[in-house]
Amino acid sequence: MNRRRNASVEGQVVSAFGRMSTADLCDLWEVAWQERIDPEDLEQLLCVATIRRLLLDELETRDPAAFRDWLLFGEPSDAHGHVGGQLNA
Repeated sequence: MNRRRNASVEGQVVSAFGRMSTADLCDLWEVAWQERIDPEDLEQLLCVATIRRLLLDELETRDPAAFRDWLLFGEPSDAHGHVGGQLNA
């Protein structure tokens, strides 16, 4: 049951990301990247990791080449400098 609920929530998050501009996704990535995580809080760790994964998936889908360049040459916290600066959405 918990997996089904998680899949439903992930689907809602993906849908919301699809309605956001690339600049907004980059802003959200930068906030998520800076999020302080208590390594003892497994629920928080899983939640933040899931959001980060879904953000990365959406950014890669929008422009795989810019995404690849960001991973190869950019700072992890600077999505705007590579992905956000190259994508129009």
